[in-house]
Amino acid sequence: MTKGCDEARPGEATPRRVVETRPVSQTAPHLHQQFTTELPPLQAIHIADFLPRVVENAIPARYLRQLTGLSDRDLRRQIQRERLAGAPILSDNISGYFLPANDLERQQFVQSMRCRAKEIQAVAAAVEAGTSERGRGEMSEISPPSEG
Repeated sequence: MTKGCDEARPGEATPRRVVETRPVSQTAPHLHQQFTTELPPLQAIHIADFLPRVVENAIPARYLRQLTGLSDRDLRRQIQRERLAGAPILSDNISGYFLPANDLERQQFVQSMRCRAKEIQAVAAAVEAGTSERGRGEMSEISPPSEG
């Protein structure tokens, strides 16, 4: 029996106690808080509640994990749940997670996600089109990109 996409192993997503006594980011001084109580269950944590409305104060995933006590995997799943429920949680590879300050930021994020989806589809199609023999040794013929 295989697990479904939303099923987690027992013990996963168990909130831990988080104590943070310093700013978690120089770019996010508003996060200078001390959490001394147990965190609510995963379903009650709303990542959007932690996020600023400006990309310059975006919060990296590692700091969101500290704030929420979630594992990387559970944090990504929670963000996905909130996004699918309509929360406009934006992200980039440099700054982290944030809420849109305007429609342009939202549109840029949507365009980025659509481009990523096209890239993923192209990779899946290329792998699907390959033969099993090709994957067994012919890949060694492909030389790495030259530096220079």
